[in-house]
Parts: sequence; C-alpha cells; structure tokens
Amino acid sequence: MTRPLWGILVLIPPCRHMLDHFRKHIKLCLSRAEEATRAAENSTDLELKDRYSTLSSQWFLVARAYEFALHLEYGLLRSTPGDHLAGSA
Repeated sequence: MTRPLWGILVLIPPCRHMLDHFRKHIKLCLSRAEEATRAAENSTDLELKDRYSTLSSQWFLVARAYEFALHLEYGLLRSTPGDHLAGSA
C-alpha cells in the first residue's frame, strides 16, 4: 500500500523560509497593484486607464493567491502527523 503524499508533507519540518517567501511575494504584488492603480488614476488616455485598471486587478488576484497559499502552508506546519487520518475511521 502506498503512503499518501499528504502524510509525507506533514512530516516536513517547519520552514520559515517558505513563509517569508510568500510574504515577500504578497508585498511585491500589492505594491505593483498600487502602482498600476496610481497609473490608471493619473492617465488621461481612456484605453491606458482601462489597461492599468485591469493590470491592477490582476496583481491583486495574484496577491490573494499567494495569501491563500500562505494560509495553507500555515495549516500544514501547524498540523501533526496523522491529523489528516482523523476523519477516515
């Protein structure tokens, strides 16, 4: 019988580097989103304004994806081996 991948993942020791990695990417994405928002606000060209607004929205979505991944990583690091098997009895 093969061991599920989840069981292997929870055995990995906490990795502060990975959490810091996610935090840095979230800050970078939010910074880029703010830059695009300011560019949209300052633009007089309606087409450029629309493009910058779209770009800003996309950067915010990427930041949200990193936030989600960060929360998942926190959950993995806080769990103990065998927690994922509790509901399978």
